[in-house]
Amino acid sequence: MALFKVNTKSTRSTDKNLISKINKRSTSSPTTLKGGGSLLERISNIKATVAKYLSKYFDLYTVIRKEEDFIEYIDKAIENGVLAIDTETTGLDPICDQIVGLCLYTPGMKGAYIPINHISYVTQLRIEEQISEKVASEQMRRIKEAEVKTILFNAKFDIRVIKNQLGVKLKAYWDGYLAARLLNENEGAGNKGLKPLWLKYCEKGNQKKAWSFDKLFDGLCFNLIPVDIAYVYGAHDAVMTFELYEFQKQYLNKDEELCKQKELNKCPETICPTLNRSTERKFIERLYSNIFNLPITTKCQ
Repeated sequence: MALFKVNTKSTRSTDKNLISKINKRSTSSPTTLKGGGSLLERISNIKATVAKYLSKYFDLYTVIRKEEDFIEYIDKAIENGVLAIDTETTGLDPICDQIVGLCLYTPGMKGAYIPINHISYVTQLRIEEQISEKVASEQMRRIKEAEVKTILFNAKFDIRVIKNQLGVKLKAYWDGYLAARLLNENEGAGNKGLKPLWLKYCEKGNQKKAWSFDKLFDGLCFNLIPVDIAYVYGAHDAVMTFELYEFQKQYLNKDEELCKQKELNKCPETICPTLNRSTERKFIERLYSNIFNLPITTKCQ
């Protein structure tokens, strides 16, 4: 049996199958419900849960529905030179699943949620007063062309979503997930996601629980969640991403003692030898390039 599975050359047949997969972004999957209870009942319960546990964030974050407000927000991000980005989607497949909204944060502005493809949980039709994919694509292209430092968590997913759904391939300046692995490769199994890491290092006990998507939204697809409550969850993700970055960057510094002790300024491959996936290694090397000014082609001695 072969040790490695080698991809065959592209053929007309395989290309046709790939194109078919991309074009089949399912619109029926959002209506599939997990658990019991009617949709209206579950939406009502979700609203009550969000109001109970996230109401303190209602006035701290904003939802952007108008193109001119979106442009103004991106103007500020370009002026700052830094922007935290997260995406909300209909699933975990960056090729087939649909982008539902963008979560953004730049210093001096409120955490913002940009709804793109929310649908009515009554009619299953796209609701009004949302940003179009065309406008979202234009603004992401402005971020790319201005070389704004983009801060993400698990960047390989969000970058692929934005590329496949909006047609813009961003460069990740910082990936909080990979930075966390560099700082503590022995992080507990329950502390590898954005919310538990933010809770552990940024909140430091000030908040007892970080709500996961499934617990908060009862397994419903995000595009079914009404925008007036979805924005709090989405914008909060972007703010947490930026705050985690602010915490991490003070230690991932070549002059920092912890960094010297862990010998993080040597070479990506000596720190994470198990990162054999090309995508993760690519982001690790770019992260090192940003932090230590090491060339992306750095090889271990």
